[in-house]
Amino acid sequence: MTTLVEARAEIIDALSDAGARATSTPGGMAPPYVLVQFDGGDPAQLMRGAVQADYRLSIVGGLWDAAAAAGQLDTLCQTVLTTLRELPGWIVGTMSRDGGRDWKGATYLVRDVSASRAIDL
Repeated sequence: MTTLVEARAEIIDALSDAGARATSTPGGMAPPYVLVQFDGGDPAQLMRGAVQADYRLSIVGGLWDAAAAAGQLDTLCQTVLTTLRELPGWIVGTMSRDGGRDWKGATYLVRDVSASRAIDL
């Protein structure tokens, strides 16, 4: 088990070690990168002193109209899935379809992957 702070750092460090740029700061770097966000938890676990914490990993592939964006997105998504699968305690959840997100006046091609892990309270 781990804490909220440790869980976020764990996934960011694991992705970085795998060669993927990852951050918890929205728009904190130029694409391609992975934005790691806390996405809630299961309150049914609170009585036991732990919670299954959900994280959303927004994979930012590049500018919406860039020819390389889809390839960057697919490559980075494969790294995310492989890293999560190999990380002890992490559970891979759903993966969204590709879509556009606006940040700082530009539209980027993005795909979300959900993951969860037990944390101490």
